[in-house]
Amino acid sequence: MTSLKINENAAPIAKLQDLDSNDALEIYSKRNGLVVYTANALDNTLSFTRGLGRPQMGIAMEAQTLPDTHNHPGFGDITLSANEPQSYTITYRYLKGN
Repeated sequence: MTSLKINENAAPIAKLQDLDSNDALEIYSKRNGLVVYTANALDNTLSFTRGLGRPQMGIAMEAQTLPDTHNHPGFGDITLSANEPQSYTITYRYLKGN
């Protein structure tokens, strides 16, 4: 695992916080989009190691460049040229609350 220093002047693109414990997760990225999946469709017909499924029992967050750039030039360029590597960094920071 690589440890990256977060630019303290950068604002997170997303923050999840538990209001009871004040624990939080911050996500940093230079990508201009964030996809959020909240597992609303899960129900008790799904069995997991720790019990039955239920709506909103999990969340997934994925930073990415906004799609449909050919119709919205302000979304940025998503062109991937042959033989030109492209990489992006997404950094997560866990903040312990109380």
